[in-house]
Amino acid sequence: MLAGKLFDRTIATLMQVRNNLSADAVDRAADVLAAARRIEFYGSGNSGTVAEDIQRKFFRLGMPTVAYTDSHVYFASALTLAKGDAVVAVSSTGRTRDILDAVQNARKAGADVVALTRSGSPLADMATVSLVADVADDFDIHSPMTVRIAHLVLGDILSIAVALRMGDTLQERLKRHDRAVDAHVSEGASATLSGRQGDS
Repeated sequence: MLAGKLFDRTIATLMQVRNNLSADAVDRAADVLAAARRIEFYGSGNSGTVAEDIQRKFFRLGMPTVAYTDSHVYFASALTLAKGDAVVAVSSTGRTRDILDAVQNARKAGADVVALTRSGSPLADMATVSLVADVADDFDIHSPMTVRIAHLVLGDILSIAVALRMGDTLQERLKRHDRAVDAHVSEGASATLSGRQGDS
């Protein structure tokens, strides 16, 4: 069954990544991001959607963040970074020329780089710290899907690790955020309902 095969392939990939994940690398990456003045997230194609997803998690933590998926934009933006800034670069192969050029710009500017990529790749070598997902490099159409899911999980790990470092201050901020969002949604729903009743 197709669904069963896809679940099995994804679970096997996640188990492999989990078993090979360095706790020290997670701690170092979380320390870099928790201390960053600004974090930029870079990725292209499927990796771009992953970068955007992770950025939204960090945005909710109240950190100054932005995600770029246009290679021209992240190449130029990396030039504006400085010491104290950080980049999260996502690439399944770690060999995408545009990502490598942007990361080189960021490192030259003094920024730290956390890479979600393949071990032993040029990107892993250039980064300050790397969290690796070594998915089999073949022509199976399932491969891009499973590495994307692995990178999403690594992004969750990073955001939670950073959140834990922020402690009680973050918890209070999230409570205020959730209350404000709930109130906004409730007001919007009431206004919509009133409008519909007025039209009837």
